Amino acid sequence: MWTPYGLRSLSKLSSQFKKNNNYWTNPIWIQINYLVLRGLKLYYSADEKANKIYKDLRDNLIENVCGNYERTGFFFENYNKERNGWVTILY
Repeated sequence: MWTPYGLRSLSKLSSQFKKNNNYWTNPIWIQINYLVLRGLKLYYSADEKANKIYKDLRDNLIENVCGNYERTGFFFENYNKERNGWVTILY
């Protein structure tokens, strides 16, 4: 589920990955990533490994969201997989 742009909503190993409605099963949803970050911060802040995961995920999301905002002038609720070094925005 880990990507350089945030957590996917579904593992690539799932039988549902990229099936039928790609909109729900493939993208990087900001809301899911927020919940993971918040949980790591609230419940695992004393754990060194969890802090590393928190920092790496937060940095990936900031780079992704801010990079797309700089390109488009918009914030989106989800982002698709990598294409040409950038994340493709889903509308």
